[in-house]
Amino acid sequence: MILSRLLIASLLLNSVSPAFSQTVTAPRAGVQLPGTPVVPLTLQPNLPSASALRLAPASLALPALPVVKAPVAVAAPQASPRAALQAAVESAPAMLKGGEASAKTEAARHFDLSAKPSASDAVEASIPSAPASSGLLPSAPSLAVKTPVPAPRANAPRSAKLGGWLLAGSPLLAALLPAAWALPAALGLAAAAGAYALLRRPEGIEVSRSYLARKRWAALLAAAGVAAFAPRLSEGDRSALLGRFRNHPPKAVIMDYDDTFMDNSSGKGLVVTPERLDLLQRLKAAGIRPIFATNRPLDGGPHGMSNMLMDRMDPALREGFIISVGGGAEVYRYGEKGEKPAAPAFSETPMSLEERGRIQEMMRQASAASGFPSSDWREDGKDHEFTFVLKNDRPAARKLAAEFEKLFKGRFGPEFNVTYKEPPKESLEPYIRIAKATKTRAIEGILKLLAEEGTALKPSEVVIFGDDFTQPGYDSAMARALPGAVVYAVGKDADPRLDNVYLSPVVGPDSTAAFLEDLLRARSGR
Repeated sequence: MILSRLLIASLLLNSVSPAFSQTVTAPRAGVQLPGTPVVPLTLQPNLPSASALRLAPASLALPALPVVKAPVAVAAPQASPRAALQAAVESAPAMLKGGEASAKTEAARHFDLSAKPSASDAVEASIPSAPASSGLLPSAPSLAVKTPVPAPRANAPRSAKLGGWLLAGSPLLAALLPAAWALPAALGLAAAAGAYALLRRPEGIEVSRSYLARKRWAALLAAAGVAAFAPRLSEGDRSALLGRFRNHPPKAVIMDYDDTFMDNSSGKGLVVTPERLDLLQRLKAAGIRPIFATNRPLDGGPHGMSNMLMDRMDPALREGFIISVGGGAEVYRYGEKGEKPAAPAFSETPMSLEERGRIQEMMRQASAASGFPSSDWREDGKDHEFTFVLKNDRPAARKLAAEFEKLFKGRFGPEFNVTYKEPPKESLEPYIRIAKATKTRAIEGILKLLAEEGTALKPSEVVIFGDDFTQPGYDSAMARALPGAVVYAVGKDADPRLDNVYLSPVVGPDSTAAFLEDLLRARSGR
């Protein structure tokens, strides 16, 4: 059964060249992504709340406007990308909470399509978030003309193209050869196609092919339902990963705090040390913007980020400093003199009392179904999240979490995220966290603020650091939000299906600090 699943997964992964099979979900405005010439498009629903659109060879994502997957007939290849965008929006049906409305009406309401760029221009659209209750966009998005558009197949790596040709040729070969040879030959070509996919290097990253083969084989196992994790980088592969930044250093590093920048193995968290503050100062001086994205609140007494980090910074370091807190619920930008902002620059809608009541009722039902007594868990609620702290009986807690997730699935919108977490320290209690925010939203808010400053970052100009890439909605959400960024994982494990995540040779925050020091050396040419 497992082998058959692996074969199917391999065939699906390699049946089409990546330039035509991947849907790029770009973050909010400010990330410049090259487009492609006008080709038939498909609108897809249920994507994260990202808002920078591009004309992709296989898809056009409209995340803030829920749509039904439907083929779109667009303008002829000589038409401008803006005309193609307009045609795509006009020809796809939109499903809104108040009923069905034509996407043409929504386009007229929300898009400024008056400009007339040339056929060689790419289009970037910035869409504001929709209020959870309305299903509509709150204000007009902006459209901007970007870089000249490359040919669509130019982005496909040669190995991926050859893999696609080999796989496509398998049925033809089977038809032409004698029956005794047909199946072995076809399977051989399919295996060759899979090998090319396993060994294909990401653009600009010269890690060893043996590392890539181990990681992608683990991804196939995980896709087939087998427990598998990403392999750790060797020291040689770590050096190769750093090589990407020797001539093109990153412009920003986005970091988790607990167990990534500072050690929280005790569960209480640690205040920032003078050495780490000095590292942040040197990063800023070198033109590498340090940014944090944490689940902690900004103001939470001794364990809030104000006390643990921000208030301990020199005012010059705090100038314009960006930090996301509450797991993406709020993003703050400090003032020009390092003063604390009175309100977040970006925030999610808090949970309503009705939503909290539904969550509590589901937890009671899950407790009854799993046999986990309600007296063995307690509630901890915040504006944007609800946490159930469980008795430290991990097998029973996992059973309860599975029951809760079954009840939760499909009853809340995509802006909600539920995760079960077991702290690394065995003496600490596991918990179920329901958040009306994710670190995907943190990335979006951060990039939006940078764009407002005039800093439009490409994904390749960002390095992300985190320790938890095994749970959806934690640091994994950052990796998915910027698939073109290098993501350096310093935890115990990582999901191998996250292609841009590289697992550090060493666990813990010291590994983050060492990588940052190496980035500074690469920046200075040493």
